[in-house]
Amino acid sequence: MRFNGVNPSDLSPKIFVSHEIISSIPPRELQMMDSGRQMYFSGTKIREREIHLHLNFAGKNNAHANELARLAAGLFCTDQPGEYEPSHMPGMALTAILESASNPEWHWGFGVIEYVFKAPRPYFHATAETILTGTNSIRMMPRGTVPCNPAVGHTLAAASNALEITVNGLTVMRIRNPLGTQLAAGQIISVDFANRLVTVNNEPAMDYVDYTASNWHPDITGAVVIGLNDSGATTVRWRDEWK
Repeated sequence: MRFNGVNPSDLSPKIFVSHEIISSIPPRELQMMDSGRQMYFSGTKIREREIHLHLNFAGKNNAHANELARLAAGLFCTDQPGEYEPSHMPGMALTAILESASNPEWHWGFGVIEYVFKAPRPYFHATAETILTGTNSIRMMPRGTVPCNPAVGHTLAAASNALEITVNGLTVMRIRNPLGTQLAAGQIISVDFANRLVTVNNEPAMDYVDYTASNWHPDITGAVVIGLNDSGATTVRWRDEWK
């Protein structure tokens, strides 16, 4: 396994995984509201996914095993969630954070610690982005089973009243200058659909979004064509996700 790109065995060859248990996606929890006369649907709650990791520490003695455990603690104890890449799923990861670690137990001369990680988002994602480049139109085909919302970067080849991004010919985003003037040639426009962020020349520019003609969630599945009404250079990037 790897956490944030590091295998515990990289810290010391005397640290190794004995086994991992990754829970399946928990069922959604239906939430209801009682009005006193009738029950109303109010939402659903997706529970966190759990990962149980058992590490063996082949220490010469208890003190040595505890020193090895401190190395692992330095890797796992982060303030922010990190990428947890299971041993049997290279290239795929859950975003997870350490919840607890058991006291060391000795089995056949090895110190064993069980670590429990929580994955708030229960879907696996690719550890590497898919990046496509082109002009006018780019054909993308996500491999995941979760709908994809990519990031699109574009450099305008010519001045324009608006930049429109389409999916299979349907407009999903329209960018225009809020001052009413044209967008200038050479401007770099980026639309991150997953994080709902637009930048112009690397500066946040949410006021450039024409919300009447835009949709933050194209939810792409299967092969589609990303089109633009300008012939400048375009980059489309995303990470595949799996249930």
